[in-house]
Amino acid sequence: MRKPTWLDARSVALGLLIGLAGAYAATDGAALITHVFTAGTVIKAEEVNANFAALAQPITTARLADGSVTAAKLATPTPGQTGNALTITADGLAWAQAGSGPQGPKGDTGAAGPKGDSGPAGPKGDAGVQGSPGVQGPAGPDTLPQYFQTDGTYTTFAADGRGSQCVIGDVWLTAASVGGSVLAQGQILPINQNQALFSLLGTQYGGNGQTTFALPDLRAVSPKSANGQALSYVICTVGVFPSRN
Repeated sequence: MRKPTWLDARSVALGLLIGLAGAYAATDGAALITHVFTAGTVIKAEEVNANFAALAQPITTARLADGSVTAAKLATPTPGQTGNALTITADGLAWAQAGSGPQGPKGDTGAAGPKGDSGPAGPKGDAGVQGSPGVQGPAGPDTLPQYFQTDGTYTTFAADGRGSQCVIGDVWLTAASVGGSVLAQGQILPINQNQALFSLLGTQYGGNGQTTFALPDLRAVSPKSANGQALSYVICTVGVFPSRN
């Protein structure tokens, strides 16, 4: 099959051009070459352009005076780009898109870069929903027996007595062996003998309300001293009747 005439002409022209440039580069042009390439090195487009430009002027003036080879044909007007290949056109040398070769092997992973600065703190988030209440813990130890007579075992150091005048129904605490009135131990009293006190207490603390009524029993809440001895509450049964005014 015969090749097109234009392809043969271009091939001959490219061969002649390269041959002339090579012949001159091997003799007088060797000193003009800017970049010398060696096997296994990467050739940059700008380096190729520089070499052709360096050889163009001597070739056209000293070797080809007829004007068939000019500097414009030996130097490309623009630098080559990534993926371009040098080729010959009707106007001279030019860079054209080269064909894609096979994909090379994957390179090694580069070293990790330095850690960047911490960014600013973000805005405060919304409050979460309230959680469910926890299980109630066990009851703590009962410390009342240590300070009060809550264990049902009552000890009374004081006895009923008489002292200075008091207000009927008033209660106070005594550490003496004889109280200033009647001990408040829940006693049942006859109404007919304690009408003034009954009118103030009624049957709040016991009694039938017809013939009897009761005093408050404060033994369980009587405090103890450091040595365990209990104090005593007394209630005024005879004294000054209180007034609301």
